[in-house]
Amino acid sequence: MAQFWARIARDGAPLVEPLDAARQLVTFLWRGTDTTRNVRLFWSVRLVGTDTPWLTRLPGTDIWYKTTRLPRGTRLSYQFVPDLDVAAGQSRDALRRAILAGAQPDPLNSRQWSNDPSAGGSGVASILELDGAPRPSWQPLPGPRPAGALTWQRVTSATLDNTRDVAVVRPADAGRTTARPWRLLVLLDGESYARAVDVPAMLAALAADGRIAPTMAVLVANATSTSRADELTANPRFTRFLADELLPWIRARHPVSAAARDVIVAGSSYGGLAATAAALERPDAFGNVISLSGSFWWAPERDAGPPASRNPFAEANAMAQRVIAWPRRDVRFYLAAGLLEAGTTDEGSGILDTTRHLRDVLRLKGHDAIAREFAGGHDYLAWIDRLADGLVALDPH
Repeated sequence: MAQFWARIARDGAPLVEPLDAARQLVTFLWRGTDTTRNVRLFWSVRLVGTDTPWLTRLPGTDIWYKTTRLPRGTRLSYQFVPDLDVAAGQSRDALRRAILAGAQPDPLNSRQWSNDPSAGGSGVASILELDGAPRPSWQPLPGPRPAGALTWQRVTSATLDNTRDVAVVRPADAGRTTARPWRLLVLLDGESYARAVDVPAMLAALAADGRIAPTMAVLVANATSTSRADELTANPRFTRFLADELLPWIRARHPVSAAARDVIVAGSSYGGLAATAAALERPDAFGNVISLSGSFWWAPERDAGPPASRNPFAEANAMAQRVIAWPRRDVRFYLAAGLLEAGTTDEGSGILDTTRHLRDVLRLKGHDAIAREFAGGHDYLAWIDRLADGLVALDPH
């Protein structure tokens, strides 16, 4: 046993072995003690079948392990939760709070990420990267941090009757006279993206390489810790706030384009759903959408309103139904979803399946719908690169 742990200390964990041309075998490890009761893997992956997040103890040893098959090219973040208290009848929210409180990085993996907005505990997660994982799609420019750093301001909404933080990122060459107004990126879940990615550096690097036109970003934070589930679930009042309050507020202060074709609304998870809903409802304001792992399983008949009024058998993917029923919008779409978001859950169809469905419906309706699938899960580590890829894919020059 000592030799085994000495090898792991030398080579690191998880253990990665070849399986076939498309997949690798990954074994997560935890070194337990005599009092270790359980170990749970906390990650963003939803796998089909009987896969479980719990590690198993190898009898007679201090080895806790979980082995799973993952596609080559996978990049994701994860944590462990040892000795998780799980009570009979415990609610999903209570379980998640307990997981977040006890989550910690893998002590056997030296590759860590301290900027993961979804991480629990100390906020530090471990990184798993398999053979063939794509290289980062952009690199910060050399030298001092470029101009265009985040500037946080407060914006009050009469429509929503609340106030929130927004961060403004002016283009790195903002002091220079340009031949045309700036393009605009409106990025939802702004407080999380401000932590996960250096947005000023990303925009500066992509513009310096000539991959995007000068672009200003506005990172829109959630008003409160509980408002997200209401505002980002295709709420028409939130769309009105974005289109009729936030955009005029921006344009009164910055030389951004007045044309919808130069405005991108973007988000991940619920944010991807909200961005898509906003553009479908207000194509006069938003001409481009970047949806990263959008929550397209959502349907108001099943997921909104008092529990007694919900229909658990309602069809998923309200966005696809709206595209079918409504006239074609002059909107371009970039949709990304993870291969490890394929499983069905108690929320309905999986994100990968519903994203593919929406992609197909958009294309049949005549929309320009760019679709990307990545080897990962519901994870900011993947969304960072997909955001950059989406900005490049939707840039018209």
